[in-house]
Amino acid sequence: MALTGKVDGLGFWMAFVPDSKERGATPPAWEEEGEFIGLMMLPPAHGRDQPDDPTVSDLGYRLVRRYWRQGFASEASRVLLRHAFETVGQSRMIAQTMAVNAGSRGKIH
Repeated sequence: MALTGKVDGLGFWMAFVPDSKERGATPPAWEEEGEFIGLMMLPPAHGRDQPDDPTVSDLGYRLVRRYWRQGFASEASRVLLRHAFETVGQSRMIAQTMAVNAGSRGKIH
């Protein structure tokens, strides 16, 4: 989590859905008002094979299994990408997934 202090606006977010789970429902204002669905990540790029550039970020998410294939990762990715480029001023995003994760591979191509 120390990476998040390198660039303002980057970090890790917990995602919740309203109890109704209906598309277009108002997002919960507090964790107690919704159900946890996963972690959304937008840290600075890091690792031996990553550029040492504060304008490059990693995009990631980890969803609770029962929320897979419901569009939450796509929706979160769109919001995080918009935030990274329009608000934070990032120049490039990096996303990686395991070869067996066909759903995520389809999203990042």
